[in-house]
Order: sequence, then C-alpha cells, then structure tokens
Amino acid sequence: MRFRSDVLVLLLIVAFLAVMISLSRRDDFDPSRGKMGMKVYSSYRTFPEGYKALYLTLDRLGFDIRRQVQFYGNLPRRGLLIVADPYRREITDYEKSRLKAWIAGGNYALIALEHHAEALLDGGEYRAIQYMNAPTLSPHPTEKELILDIGTGLRVGKAAPIADSFLSSRVETLAMKTCYRFTPDRTPEVMLAGEKIGTAYLYADESGPVVAYSAIGKGGVLWCASPWSFSNDGLREHPENLEFILALAGLQPDAPVIFDEYHHSYGASASVWSVTPTLTKLGIVQVGIAFLLLLLTLAWRFGAVQLPLEERFSRSRAEYLTSMADLLNRAHATHVVLRRLRARLGRTLGRRFGLPVNAPLEKLIEANTAHPLVDPALLMRTCRELELLENGPRPDEEFLLHLARNIERLLKR
Repeated sequence: MRFRSDVLVLLLIVAFLAVMISLSRRDDFDPSRGKMGMKVYSSYRTFPEGYKALYLTLDRLGFDIRRQVQFYGNLPRRGLLIVADPYRREITDYEKSRLKAWIAGGNYALIALEHHAEALLDGGEYRAIQYMNAPTLSPHPTEKELILDIGTGLRVGKAAPIADSFLSSRVETLAMKTCYRFTPDRTPEVMLAGEKIGTAYLYADESGPVVAYSAIGKGGVLWCASPWSFSNDGLREHPENLEFILALAGLQPDAPVIFDEYHHSYGASASVWSVTPTLTKLGIVQVGIAFLLLLLTLAWRFGAVQLPLEERFSRSRAEYLTSMADLLNRAHATHVVLRRLRARLGRTLGRRFGLPVNAPLEKLIEANTAHPLVDPALLMRTCRELELLENGPRPDEEFLLHLARNIERLLKR
C-alpha cells in the first residue's frame, strides 16, 4: 500500500509539471503553421495568421463588430463583410448567389484569397510567382505542394495604386506577402455565381496586380491576393495597412463590420470547445486527468472495507448459543452459569428496588415485602435455592436449568 501511494504521488507531480510547462508555452504556438493549407485567418485566433488584432482594433475604434456564424443567406441587412481565404467549409453555389445579391443591395465585401482562390473566384485566374527561395506553385496547389512552407521564403512587398479610386487618396501603399498575383494580360473580369463581373485593378507591385475591385449593383467587392496584409503579423509589422480597412468601413459608417467565421468551421453548429484555443484544450485535459487521479486516490484510501472471502457471511444466534452450551458442558463450568444467574437476578431486582447489584438476597426479599413487585413466595423459594447451590458443591446441570426457568418466570411477572 505504501509503494502504491508513492507511485501515485509521483504521477500527480508529473501531471502538475506538465500543466505548468504547457501553460508557459507561447500563446502563438501552432504546430500546423508549417503547412499553408492549415492556416486559418480567423478573428478567433491569436496566431500570426489570425485576424484577432484587426477584430479588437476595430472594436476599440467604436465600430459595430460581428462574427458571421451562419451561411451567407443570413447576413445582416447592411455591413462590410471580410472573407479571408476560407477553405474548411465549402461555399455553395446558393451562398454565392445570395452573397452577390447582398452586395448588389448596397453592401461591400473584402475578399482576400491566396491558396484557396477557388472558394469564390469561379473563373478568375491567379498566376504563381517566385520570390527568393519560394518554389513556384500552380494556381491550385496540390497537397504535396502545400506541405512546403513557402511563407518563409517570401519577402514583404509594397503595392501602390495604379488607378484612381476611393482608396488611392487615402491608402498610398499596401504591404503584402503572397505568392500569387492577378493575371495582368487577361481581361480583368471574374466569375461570381456563374456570371462574369467586370473588374478593375487598383493596386499592383512589380510582379503584377494584387488588389482588384468589382462593382456589383449598388455595392462592390475588393479582391485581395494577400490575406497576410490584415493578419496579426501583417498589422504588427505594417500598421499602415489598417487604413485600407478603415477606408472600406467608412463607405457605410453606421453599418457593422462582419468577419466570416462560418467557412472557417466556426459555424452555428460549433461548440465552445471548437472555438477554444489548442493550448487551453490541452490544459483542460490535463487538469481533468489530475482530477480523476485525485478521485481514484480518495476512492482507494477511503473506500468501503472489503472482508476476506471466507468472512463474507453472517453466523446465526443459534450457532453461537449451541457453541457456548457445548463449551460449558465439556468444561463442567456449572458454577459459571450459577454466577450469571445470581448476577441477573440481583441486577434486575436491584434496579427496580433501588439497591446495589451485589445486594444480599435477604435485602431483596425485604424490599419486595415492603413494596411487592414480584411473587413473594416464588422469590423466597428462588433465593433459598441460590443459597443452597452457592454453599454446596458444583451444581447439577438439571437443577441449574430448573433454577434458570424459575428466575425467568419471576422476572417476567
């Protein structure tokens, strides 16, 4: 038992140290960052590619900030929608048509697409470029290509306005980091919901266009090939990129800024556990394991007593009486029985008369004569028999049995 307790204490110490080590790790640690296809540009995430900084900054500036956790058919009546390279949940054709109708009603959307341009650009073509050590990728990279982290080989570029627009007067440059550009030698138009939409290139760098604008009805769409520009890492290195978002939000000052989380798998069907960061999940699991070990320890130490198998049954009263009678018979201990009978008579009558337990038999007779509680004749006869047996040799068994019956009959009256 001592050895098991020591081992259990050791396991608890190891679990405690593991929790402390996990809580001391960097908040931005994400083992999936090495794969481009695993980056999630979500406003819930504090990792470098997350959009939590943009979300909190707009909220601090007084904008109405919302998260879209349902499909595009349930968008608010007004707003600026920010869609950042979604891939975890497919955007259906029905959602594309509803999104197009929502924009045509006078709303705006910033759609930043890089590795998953097929999510919304049905007919739009990106071309892959090569920066320094970055490998050249196709417009729709395969799984093997996605395993290569080309982000470490890209440099930050500066895109400048190439056409007059509502953005060019306010945003002079846009810092960007991406391996894709719009194809400049093609007609600037994209396919959205099965319909061609005219597109004008607004910003470009030496490698090609990076920002385009499509007017749809009373609203419009800003297409951007660099989701990194508005991420936590991008705004930290280049806070001037925030002016791009503020210029878009200024088109409808009273409308909310909406972050698309539904297509990052943080939808209406998601639970609090799915939104919880990985580090927090690890800590909760470890604390839960430690709590289970604590319960196991308490159950082990303070559990019910388990009797040996041979003792897990009860003995009857008859068996006890038979054993004692046999023991007395073999030992011829009739004098022991006599003392027990004398003590029972003195204790019971003494309690009734207020006399000591070892009071003489004459005192019992006198007290019963003054205040009769039992049969005087029977008490007299029983006391005389007790005196004879106490002063004589070892009493006979049959005579003791007769005396015991008289005492019981006397005390029951």
